[in-house]
Amino acid sequence: MNNWYENAVIYQIYPRSFMDSNGDGIGDLEGIISKLDYIKSLGVDGIWLSPIYQSPMKDFGYDISDYRAIDPIFGSMDDFDLLVSKAHKLGLKVMMDMVLNHSSDKHNWFEQSKLRNGKYTDFYVWKDSKPNNWMGCFGGSAWEYDETRGQYYLHSFLKEQPDLNWHDEECRKAIFNEVRYYLDKGVDGFRLDVINMVGKDPEFRSNPYMLGETPRPYDMQNHIYDRNTPYTHEYIRQLRKVIDEYSDRALLGEISVQGRGQMEQSASYMGENNDELQLCFEFSLVKQPLKARNIRKVASRWYELCSIEKGRIPCWVLSNHDVPRAITRVHNNVETARMLAMYLVIQRGVSVVYFGEELGMQSKGFPKSEIQDPVGIKYWPFHKGRDGERRPMQWNSSENMGFSLAKPWLEPNYTPNWKDLTVEHEETDPDSMLNLYRALIRLKKERTEISDTDAVFSNTVPSGVLAYSFTDKGSGKCTAVVLNMSSREERIDLKEVAPGVDGLEVSIKSLDKVAAAVENGAMKLPAGFGVVLTN
Repeated sequence: MNNWYENAVIYQIYPRSFMDSNGDGIGDLEGIISKLDYIKSLGVDGIWLSPIYQSPMKDFGYDISDYRAIDPIFGSMDDFDLLVSKAHKLGLKVMMDMVLNHSSDKHNWFEQSKLRNGKYTDFYVWKDSKPNNWMGCFGGSAWEYDETRGQYYLHSFLKEQPDLNWHDEECRKAIFNEVRYYLDKGVDGFRLDVINMVGKDPEFRSNPYMLGETPRPYDMQNHIYDRNTPYTHEYIRQLRKVIDEYSDRALLGEISVQGRGQMEQSASYMGENNDELQLCFEFSLVKQPLKARNIRKVASRWYELCSIEKGRIPCWVLSNHDVPRAITRVHNNVETARMLAMYLVIQRGVSVVYFGEELGMQSKGFPKSEIQDPVGIKYWPFHKGRDGERRPMQWNSSENMGFSLAKPWLEPNYTPNWKDLTVEHEETDPDSMLNLYRALIRLKKERTEISDTDAVFSNTVPSGVLAYSFTDKGSGKCTAVVLNMSSREERIDLKEVAPGVDGLEVSIKSLDKVAAAVENGAMKLPAGFGVVLTN
């Protein structure tokens, strides 16, 4: 492997909710710095920080008013530089969330564009009248009238988030310089927000209508003209060239998709010649039930699209700041969540762990009167917002779970067993979710067949069982994962999991208290139990 990210585990931090150092109820950079040793202890390769730039916070930082400033609620640029320095000393990479489809309407670029001031005139998309039926993702028309300029501007999200005009060369140059600013600071890569939306149709044709998965009007359009155009691929290739001016830096793309996922669409953003994004999220399993059959279908297809033969690196994710945590999507079933941890980590490529996922933290929504997320405010009760998955990190059993000495910006999730789901408690429990994640990450790093071969999924095991293996044909070394996600005990013949492989033994169990051993090349797996086997 030549690049740090090729077999990495990346830990996503939502800074507002991770650790508060100054007692204002909001997590900050100093708080993250204070927990770097904990992050290092997980065995992860790096961190991804959700936006920390200066922002009016209409969309909690995804509306940036100055790319080159840290918002005061998180700290200062000196704090950020210190974070990067200390992380690097610990061997941790740092990725930033970079929002390049749009800015805040308070950004100087937009203020100047409203005034038609010089090169900024066309930094945003302006029209004399609404040219089409495009919708804003957060509701209403994507076109808003501005009295100062006397024209309509495009906003794919809130009206306070005007879309940048990537068709304007001066705008692209400015965007690329903001990226270089952080690359020069030593940042190791970027997670690119909704990057497949940057190249809009220059003819501004209306999207065709379609039946949506939800009652949201935005989902009732087929978004063929406001995202996924050929121009987007060209602009991403240009951005990749900027990244390639520096050594060992990564672009990880969030690809906005419709329905239950569009794997081919997502994979296309790596480029036909692997000259676009090095990594892409694939969200199919975020949008459908986490059943063995679904996982097998999605994961095997993702390996086909991101195969070693194609020179691509698959990226795996189950939870993030926009969707309910995976454990909550399986009805807070701890046994299933532990098996999902095995699936998430024991993969070739990049595994992204959302903060608190390693503890079994759960999502829990808020009453309508307490919602802060603009999506929940707009679409209640069809979408109850994303606040539930953004609740504070559960550090210990002290006030506010050790997150802050002040009232947190969001109330912690006081489940009946919350004291058992803290770092403090799980550190002392060898069978905790935390220590399971550590063991899985260690094994991912130790077993070269995981990083060097594509997984092969078994289609002959019972339908409620997920089974796959990585086998080095030369050495015969093999790692296999068998997860009984059904409601009954299953007997598994390991020849159906890893054909031609001998000597597989249990290395990691999803539950230590459950007895499990290989006998005569087979195993009996209780319902809700999984194993990782090696030879």
